[in-house]
Parts: sequence; structure tokens; C-alpha cells
Amino acid sequence: MSQADRVEARLRRLRINLTVIFTGALAFGLIVLALIAIETDSRSRSDAREAVMSERIEASSRLIYYSDDGELRLDGLRDDDATVGSPEVRAYLSTSSGFRQVFRGQGPHLPLTAESVDEVSAAAFRSQSGSSLTTTDRDGKEVTLLATPFYSDLTGRPAGAVLSASPTSPPDDSRRNLVLAMIIGCAGLLVMAAATGWLLAGRSLRPAARGLAQQEELLADAAHELRNPIASIQSVLEAAELDPVSGEQAIRTALVSTRSAGQTVDTLLRRARVESGAESIRRVRLRLDQVVTDVIDELPGGAEIETRGGPAVVEGDPVLIRVAVRNLLDNAIRHGHRPGEPSVVRVTIDEEGFVVADRGPGPPETGDGFHRFRQGNPGGSGLGLSIAAWVAEAHGGSLSLLPRDGGGTTARLSLRPRF
Repeated sequence: MSQADRVEARLRRLRINLTVIFTGALAFGLIVLALIAIETDSRSRSDAREAVMSERIEASSRLIYYSDDGELRLDGLRDDDATVGSPEVRAYLSTSSGFRQVFRGQGPHLPLTAESVDEVSAAAFRSQSGSSLTTTDRDGKEVTLLATPFYSDLTGRPAGAVLSASPTSPPDDSRRNLVLAMIIGCAGLLVMAAATGWLLAGRSLRPAARGLAQQEELLADAAHELRNPIASIQSVLEAAELDPVSGEQAIRTALVSTRSAGQTVDTLLRRARVESGAESIRRVRLRLDQVVTDVIDELPGGAEIETRGGPAVVEGDPVLIRVAVRNLLDNAIRHGHRPGEPSVVRVTIDEEGFVVADRGPGPPETGDGFHRFRQGNPGGSGLGLSIAAWVAEAHGGSLSLLPRDGGGTTARLSLRPRF
């Protein structure tokens, strides 16, 4: 596995980890919220239930009265809707032996224990205020009891208690529906969260992946582009070591190769910075014909180069344009001729850019010839053309390779859009 593959796998694991952490944090929050919602619902139901029980007790207490001869009258309770249904209503009269039931409303009746009834009724009777108790009935189910004393019209003292009873737990269907709704809702949110987390993690890591790709490309380009100059410098220095007379020429050749290598490295670094947004293209007015002439003067002899066109002023980055000119001329000289024939190159300059024409085998039959490490001509790497194409695109222009009449390639580099 290559270094790039290992780093890509590491980024993929990081994306998975970020998604899991994001989803896990949201899951924890949803569980807490679900528990709070269930508890809040339970409390709301309890408060609502006790409110209904209090209303029924208050309404029932007003219906209890004594006749003139001191007889307890409960006929009002039997005819009122407040004593029908659930929560059920009961009335207990205080006696010397405890509390005796004197009324029970219509509807479902809970199997209350005598102990719980006596406890809550006695508490209300003694305190002369409301009293509540949560306990279990004879079936073992949890119930809530609420009692309030009623008073004797003759003595004005508590005579008994009105009690209301209701199951504490909500109906199973109600709780089950709430829990089911929570589970389905939380599961749906978690699925959406996982998908969103995956997309966000991918978008967040995209710059890192792009930077990694640019770094790998920069290292590959630099390694490839420096290999030839270093080999050239080594060969001329070894030749100078064998023949000291040629030392001066070897030094000049080594200096030219060193400057070329340094310029290439600077170009690759600027390309990486521009593509990452850390730097922008510097634009100044310059004479393109003079740039072309200076580059031709620096090229080694052995090629016939013809220039056409007068003074041409363009706007662009002088260093990058110089690199593009040199790459296209170098490509034409090295690969733009047939075996056994000299290199014949024609350069045409105008204010749109320049054209380099050679008599080589011509451009590739399919696609373009200036992707990095794709050979535009046999023996070439495509890196020089790739850099030249990037320089043109960075200035808003383009690089095109077209077949030349009579054989060869015509490379046109435009420094601005052509309409």
C-alpha cells in the first residue's frame, strides 16, 4: 500500500470516527430528552389526575349536609355527575372504631385496603385539610388516594372525609404509545444525524484530502523535475573532473541547470500555494516578445528557432510566463523533430499570447497532451506541458495542442480568454 493509500485510509477512518462521535453524542442527548419527556408526561398526567380528584372532592363535599334533626343527608351525592366514573368518589363517617363508608359513587371501583383508607382519612380529619397517599390496593397495583374532611352543620367540627381514588400509573396503551413514538422518533433522528454527520465529516475533511493530494503531487513533480537537472549537473562535473580544461564550460552548464531546477521548484511551490488559496497570481504589464527572446538566448544551441511578430504587451506574472515559454520551447526542441533531423521551431508572438510550432510527430491522437506525466510526444513526461497549461489557466487563458500543416505540433498559449 502506498503512502497516499495509507493516508487516504486514515482519513476514511477519521471520517467514520467523527460520524460515530457525532451520532453517539446526539444519541445520548436524545435519550436524555426522551427520559425527560417521559418523566414530564408522567408528572403532567399526575398533576392533571390530582386536579380532577380535587375538583370531584370539592364538589362532593358541598353536596353533603345535615337535616334539622341531625341526620346526615347524602342524596345530593347520588344525583351528581361528580361522583360518577373515574376517579371514583367515596364518603367515610368518623366513628369511635374508625371510618365507616357511607357512600360510594357509580363506576369502576378500586379494591382499596381498609388500612390505606383509614390512614389517609385520619390524616385529613386530624389536619382539617387535604391529605394524599400513594399506596397499593389489594391487587398490588399502585393507587393514589386524596381525602378532604367534611364538617357537621351542628357542631362545625369534622365529621368524616370525602375520598377520591385513582390508579397512579397511566393506562398501558397510553404509555406504550408514548414510548413507541419516542423510539421511532429517536431512531429516525439518529439515522438522519448519521447521514448528516457523514456528509459534514466528508466536507470538513475534503480540504485536508485536497491538500494531501496537492502535497503528493508537489513531491512527485519536484522529484521528477529535479532528476534531469541533477543528472545533467553530475554528468558535466564528472566530465570536467576527467578533463580539467572543460571545467569553465562545465561550471556554466551546471549553473544554468541549477537555475532551471530552482526555478522549477519555485514554480511548483507557487502552483501549490495558488491552488490552495494562500497566494494569488501577480499581474504586471510586460513585453512578451522580450521574455521569449531572453528565454531563447538561455537555451542550449543546436536548434533552429525562428520568431515572428512585433512588440507585444501583456498582463501577467513575469516568472510564471517565463517558465511557460521555456517549457514549451524546451518541449518543442527535445521532442518536436523526427529522428535524425534537426529541431526547427517557429515562435509567433501577439498580444493574445504566443504560438510554438515544431516538425515533430504531432500531438496525441486522443485527449490532450499536457496532463502531468502523460507524454505529449514520445520520450516526454508531460510535466512541462502540464505546468504551461496551468500558467495559462491561472491567467484566464488556455493551452491548446493542434496538428501543424505538413506535420508537427502547434502549441498555442493564450494569456486571456478568447471570445
